[in-house]
Amino acid sequence: MTKKTEVLTLEQTFEVLIDPRLEIEGITMQMITDQLNFQNKVTDLLSEARKLQSDLENKLEKTKNKEEKKKLEMLLKELKNEEGAYPQEMLVDQISYLSYITSDADKEIGNDAKERYTELVSQLHKLKSKVTLN
Repeated sequence: MTKKTEVLTLEQTFEVLIDPRLEIEGITMQMITDQLNFQNKVTDLLSEARKLQSDLENKLEKTKNKEEKKKLEMLLKELKNEEGAYPQEMLVDQISYLSYITSDADKEIGNDAKERYTELVSQLHKLKSKVTLN
């Protein structure tokens, strides 16, 4: 004998309020919304960079052509850090770091972070234009 389980769903609207301590410091709901939107853009960029890295690694595994392998390895070097004690941070880690510093506390996103985001978007698109993944 099978027992049926009934699932009940309750929906209720609610309003998210700003912490009054933040209001005292001059943080507004708009600032928090802007920060969240910026964080989402950085997260999307990081996902795009990691997907490109994964796609390049998969293509590298399947490629037999030495010239093509060399090209893919060079592109991967621009995306991910090399092994070792103090590797130079490459594109994926740079985006990851931007994500880390902008997701800290509720605050207004600075112009330096916005400019860095624009630079990283440009670098990723330039890198993507160098490869065909079909």
